[in-house]
Amino acid sequence: YSNGDGEPYHNVSRFVLLDGKNISWENWMENGGYELYKDETGNEY
Repeated sequence: YSNGDGEPYHNVSRFVLLDGKNISWENWMENGGYELYKDETGNEY
């Protein structure tokens, strides 16, 4: 995908889909979402 100049987008927003809702990746990581995910799933990573 590009801005029409043939170059890929440089600034993108990252989201994680949880319970049918898009949540900002940065907010999810900063507010313990990843740690909670690991605890709930038993996954190490």
